[in-house]
Amino acid sequence: MLYSIIVTIAIFSLAAMALPPARDAIHADDLERYDEVMKTLAGNQILDFYLENQVVKLNIHEYPTEQIVKSAVFKPSRNADAYFKQKDELAKKFLQQYPGKGQCELE
Repeated sequence: MLYSIIVTIAIFSLAAMALPPARDAIHADDLERYDEVMKTLAGNQILDFYLENQVVKLNIHEYPTEQIVKSAVFKPSRNADAYFKQKDELAKKFLQQYPGKGQCELE
């Protein structure tokens, strides 16, 4: 879990220009609610943003405990599959660039 979060942070920080904004994966009907959730973030929190079972899930973890402090589920936009596919491809590129010994495999 922590490894997934670290990879997500690395992807968003290194590929910010290559990856469209995360809100592109959210259906227009849920954008206002998504924006409200994002306004609640604190500086010591980490996002885990993923597509699962036809919905976009967002978990907010407290750092350093990794405890989930908030979760939200959103309808995906028509671009969600492409967004998460691109995110996964960037993660794989990142992991190939910076291989570590004994690292976990990307889920």
